[in-house]
Amino acid sequence: MKLPTSFKLFFSSVGAGIVAAVLILASIAPAQQTRESPSIPIVPKQTQAEFLRTDSEKIWTDYIYSSNGTKLYVLSFEPQVDVGKRIIGIDLVLRDVKNAKKDGNLLNPPGIWHGLQPYSFMAQDLLHGASEAAFGRERSIAVRSRGLQFTVEVLDVKVSAGSDGAHQIDSLKLSIAADNLPHPIER
Repeated sequence: MKLPTSFKLFFSSVGAGIVAAVLILASIAPAQQTRESPSIPIVPKQTQAEFLRTDSEKIWTDYIYSSNGTKLYVLSFEPQVDVGKRIIGIDLVLRDVKNAKKDGNLLNPPGIWHGLQPYSFMAQDLLHGASEAAFGRERSIAVRSRGLQFTVEVLDVKVSAGSDGAHQIDSLKLSIAADNLPHPIER
């Protein structure tokens, strides 16, 4: 039995649409899976992180480990640079070690958020010192999907203004404590 050409074209275009939809869903699934990974307890960590504009090529990085010594997360600084190439802010970034190149910042709250976040240390916000900043000297960040809690304290910050009045971070020193949330979310 020979099928009409219109019938073949319809099913080949429907088939192509289904294949495209499956490919799109398959590419989205790993991103959602890494964001929603089950929480693995970490070894609590206390560390200090420092950024110096004069040495901005050397970006601070540290790791968070599981109790069996496996690297789980990479914690690092990411400078925010304006069009004038000034470092106007520093983001504290947490990524899963397995997907560090692809993952977004796990410190970013789920959903669509805009504006200043507690992991962002912006020159304009820190202009009058950490105590006067929107989040104050000490910030608490819960990553509920991973069962983690971070406490970040600004130990020192220096901000300067350029000739055009734009502010930049000259130095930033943080104390960072990472721990397990007291009661991880059950799934």
